Amino acid sequence: MIRRQRITLSLIAILFLFMTWTMQSVSADEATATVTFDPNNGGDIVEVTVNQGESLTEALVPFTDLTKDTYDFLGWFYGEAQNYELYLPLTITQDLHLTAKWGNHTPPSPVNKEGYRLIFQDEFDNSDGTLNSQLWVDKYLSSWTREPALAKPTYTLEDGVMSLQIFEETRPWAEEYDGQTVVSGFTTGNRNALHNWNRNNEVRNPVETEITHINQYGYYEIRAKTQPGSSRHSAWWLVGFEDRPEHSAEIDIFEVLGNDKHGVPRAFHAWNDPSNPFSGGASTYRDTTADFHHEWHTYGFDWQEGTGSGEHPDRLVFYVDGKELGSINTKIDYPMIQLFSLYEKRAGGWTGPWEWMPYPNSFDIDYVRVYKKIPEGYTALPASELNITEIKPSTVSVVEGEAALTTYTSAVLGEEGTTYTEPNLPNTLSYVDVVWNDGVITQEFVKWAPITESDLDQLNRGQGLEKRGQLVNLKETTPGLTEAILTIDVTEAPPKPPYSSINLGMHNNQNELAKLFNGNYESNSGEFVFASGTLPEDKEVSITYNFEQLVQLHSIELSTNYGNDQGIKAFKLAVYDDHLEQWVELEEEYTVPWTSAGNSERGETLVVDVNVPKTTQVKMILTDVGLRWANKLAMRELSFADHDVILDWDVLDLVINEADQLERERYTEASVDHFLSELQKSKALFEKDYVTQHMIDEQVVLLQEAIDQLEEIVIETPVDKTVLLERLDEAKSISNADNNYTVATFNALNDAIDMIESQLDSITTEQELMQLVEALDLAMANLERMPLPEEEDQNDSENTEDSDVADDSKTEENDQEESAPPILSGDKPQHPDQNTPGESDQVPSLDDTFVSGETLPDTATAIYQWLIVGLLFIVTGCMIIYKRKSYN
Repeated sequence: MIRRQRITLSLIAILFLFMTWTMQSVSADEATATVTFDPNNGGDIVEVTVNQGESLTEALVPFTDLTKDTYDFLGWFYGEAQNYELYLPLTITQDLHLTAKWGNHTPPSPVNKEGYRLIFQDEFDNSDGTLNSQLWVDKYLSSWTREPALAKPTYTLEDGVMSLQIFEETRPWAEEYDGQTVVSGFTTGNRNALHNWNRNNEVRNPVETEITHINQYGYYEIRAKTQPGSSRHSAWWLVGFEDRPEHSAEIDIFEVLGNDKHGVPRAFHAWNDPSNPFSGGASTYRDTTADFHHEWHTYGFDWQEGTGSGEHPDRLVFYVDGKELGSINTKIDYPMIQLFSLYEKRAGGWTGPWEWMPYPNSFDIDYVRVYKKIPEGYTALPASELNITEIKPSTVSVVEGEAALTTYTSAVLGEEGTTYTEPNLPNTLSYVDVVWNDGVITQEFVKWAPITESDLDQLNRGQGLEKRGQLVNLKETTPGLTEAILTIDVTEAPPKPPYSSINLGMHNNQNELAKLFNGNYESNSGEFVFASGTLPEDKEVSITYNFEQLVQLHSIELSTNYGNDQGIKAFKLAVYDDHLEQWVELEEEYTVPWTSAGNSERGETLVVDVNVPKTTQVKMILTDVGLRWANKLAMRELSFADHDVILDWDVLDLVINEADQLERERYTEASVDHFLSELQKSKALFEKDYVTQHMIDEQVVLLQEAIDQLEEIVIETPVDKTVLLERLDEAKSISNADNNYTVATFNALNDAIDMIESQLDSITTEQELMQLVEALDLAMANLERMPLPEEEDQNDSENTEDSDVADDSKTEENDQEESAPPILSGDKPQHPDQNTPGESDQVPSLDDTFVSGETLPDTATAIYQWLIVGLLFIVTGCMIIYKRKSYN
């Protein structure tokens, strides 16, 4: 029994040891992995064992400096097609076979370029590992995203290489507008609403305008490697900065696709530039011996001034590794910014279906350089000798009454509803041309002084103004640097177009509507994006056309391609009642009979007959449209030209008849000439081939005004001067030979006589005549006689005092009279027989005469003296008789 127990325990122990050993062996096998390195250069393959779950690091790589004749080492790759590049550190979970890839790197170009001046350069050698903020804007079209952080680039900057990166955890940058596209990019400029590639994006993240470099003309060069993998591409491109909507063309210097390592595609897009800026289209350079994903290559782009032809005077030339690939002519008359961007479309797209690739994805850039050609007649100068010779002024125009700043509302998460107002007017250029002493012209960013409320008020009252700006990217010590000048002109509002729309797409864009009436039946469709795949049911969607005169409309012409998919399919009409001043909707609905023949790029043009009353305006109310693609309605042309004009000539005919009846000889020559001119224009209107009701009504007003402005000829009768001549003779007959009058008043009378005689021949009106008569009468009325000699002393002291008082009073009066101003021709004269205002109408008494100092006439003097003597004798006799009686 004991023996059997011992045997059992021994077997259990052996079994336990065996199981432990087995498990350790299995565990040991699962805990390690073999990493095989194949140098692919004829050398030995080396295996490295790594614990599973641990990282393969640079220190574990058994090779340091791999070489192969005439080749450059591109990296270690794995996968069935050896298409996955090894990024260290890498977590090892299983055996891994790595193979070295070999290719040929293109060396960097020399920095100096003969005949050119280097105006922009980054060798990406910042010691702090960040982008140079004086050269780059670390944002990618950031006004379109609700999360600004997603528009920031992810990158490393090491060993002189800028490596844009996308990681597995990187999120789509603007899912609302760009779906599942993940981007890492940086630029030389950023602003609100820049590059609206969908045409219907709305700003979500209002930003301040930034520019580190903007340029027109010159040679650009970079050295780069791009990212492999389907649904990915690496892009170097230029766009207009859209200071004005038409400044929007795009030049894709390259868009290297991740699923094509041998191709370098280039492309061009006009966007909102209506000038047809490119003479050619997209193309791809192919080199099956090159690997543009993993090899360093140089890419060049030369924007040449004046080397094109015809309507495209400039030229764009493209290079890879110094080799010219091709060119097209262009006419882009504005500068552009640069963008560098790495894309991964995780939902797939035009760059191919999505496939997994090792992360991080990367777009590596060694350097960026921009050169300007030194013009003929100039020589290159060292930087220390460069100075500015001219800063060209900038101009912008606003329509009177329409000056306003653009305001954006934020939809950034956590900042919804906040607003940002642009500091400058729309269409204000963000740059000026700067001329240097080596002949080079650069474009420099300007920060203009902000527009104020008082500025807007002044502009809307029709008064222009001037603003100053700072060239913030140039050093303050730059020789010749001054402020830039912006002139803001005010123009009259242009006439409104006859067409307009209501709720035509989410933005009701009138610029897009204008494309329906520009006569272009071949292309350039007006596009209107709706919120959903059907027309809104709660509001009217319509297009209105104003004929500005009474017409009879017969038909409407419509033109587009793929009419059933993106055209107007059905509509109703309304006409405007001018008497009621309101729209009247008609009952009939019209269907546009698009055919299968029009389901092509060429499209078709159809005419729909309509039955409407006479009207001045018609409204097309859309009831059905094709919104198959991206909820978009697209039409090439819309025409209401098939109509007859109904003209009312009655009023003009009536006024002409009135004008013909006028006796023209009754009016002045000048007014008759103007009248006859308008009468001739009125009659000529009947003979014109094209006449509108507005022209007729306007001519009625002009002719009636000419009639009202006729001036009658005035026949003047001569003025009867008899009264004045009689007064003049009377005045001349007054003599002062005996000094009867004071000198002052008599001289005043003579002055009045001389003045009147000098004006006799120039009298033309009765009023002038009466003024002269009154002046002469006043001069005669103001004549003053000379005073009497002083009287004998009086015994009566009271009389003496009275005499003294009278003399004092007279002295004061004489002083006042002698100091009286001379009579002027403008004074109102009085006749000598008339009393001055305030005088009594009674005849003065004798006492008054004595007191006033006047003397009696000369003929009474002797009698007066004898009376005095007689009185004296009588008094004397009476006194003698009185004394004798007293003695008795």
